Amino acid sequence: MLVYLAKKLNLGGMKMREIKIKCKFCGKIQAVNVDENRYREWVGGELIQRAMPDLNDFERESLISELCYDCQSKIYNMPKPGEDWGKQIGNCECCDCAIWEKDINKEGASFCPNCGNPLE
Repeated sequence: MLVYLAKKLNLGGMKMREIKIKCKFCGKIQAVNVDENRYREWVGGELIQRAMPDLNDFERESLISELCYDCQSKIYNMPKPGEDWGKQIGNCECCDCAIWEKDINKEGASFCPNCGNPLE
C-alpha cells in the first residue's frame, strides 16, 4: 500500500514529495522522491514514463506495483540500481526470463533462475 503520509521537500526550488511504499510481498518500506507537479500528472492519468522520466525503472515500478527494489529484482530477475550482474547473455526459451552472467555455474552452464531450464 502506498503510504501517502509523505514528506514534502523543497530541493533547489523544486517541490518534491517523498512517497513511501509498503511492499506487498515482504512488507519493507521503500521511499521514492518525486517532483510534486509530475506526480500530479501521473495521478491525473499521464503514463508514468512520460510524467516522471527522471525516475529509474525500479522507482517507477515501486509506485505502480507497490514492490520494493529487492522483490522487483527477484521477480523480474533484474539487477537493482548499482548492482553488477555482468552482461545479459540471453533469455529462457521457456519463460523468457533474462539470464545473466551471474547465472553461469562452476561448470560453465547457465540455467534459468525462474524455471530451471538450461540456456542453449
